[in-house]
Amino acid sequence: MMQHGEMAKDSMTAMMSDPEMRGELKAMMQSCNQMMARIDAMSSPKKALRPTHEKR
Repeated sequence: MMQHGEMAKDSMTAMMSDPEMRGELKAMMQSCNQMMARIDAMSSPKKALRPTHEKR
């Protein structure tokens, strides 16, 4: 099981060292974050108005 974890870690390191792949991953994460923010805003408007760093 540890071998799979090490392989995943190595492949992630290799991907992050490739500038093109890093740019694609960054764009994908931004898109994902925007989508999640829209879903969150639709599901609970009061929660969306509160800053994310503020505790309940």
